[in-house]
Amino acid sequence: MDTTALVGFTYNLQGELFRPNGKRCSLRGVKDGYRVVQIKGVNWKQHRIIFFLHYGYLPELIDHKDRNKANNAPDNLREATKTVNAYNTDNRKDNSTGYKCIVKLPQGNRRWRVTIWFNGNNYSKCFYTLKAAVAHRDAVIKAVHEKLNM
Repeated sequence: MDTTALVGFTYNLQGELFRPNGKRCSLRGVKDGYRVVQIKGVNWKQHRIIFFLHYGYLPELIDHKDRNKANNAPDNLREATKTVNAYNTDNRKDNSTGYKCIVKLPQGNRRWRVTIWFNGNNYSKCFYTLKAAVAHRDAVIKAVHEKLNM
């Protein structure tokens, strides 16, 4: 995107964006949970502008560390890969176990399967108890987070 349109925009550490005339950008313009501002006929997500103004470059993906799309404080924004962005999500609506990456195998099997995707590799293992599955999932995710510096 052409960042020359952002000349004169400012922000504060709470994640509020201000136009060149000093007027705060609206907090009501929301698209998919993200705050949006229109600049010269183009809709921009406010967190992308704040990231650019704070860090000086505009990455392909930006992640909200706390998962709150309205929290555009610079210390809550980080450059992300698709893998990091995918890990920093809530449970899917169809999740029946209450745990990410864990599914109950079909009835009668009495087993739990942990499946984690990382950089195109599938790490999958089955357990007889949910407790063991959760412990394994947590250990794998911790190792992945260490590799990704999350």
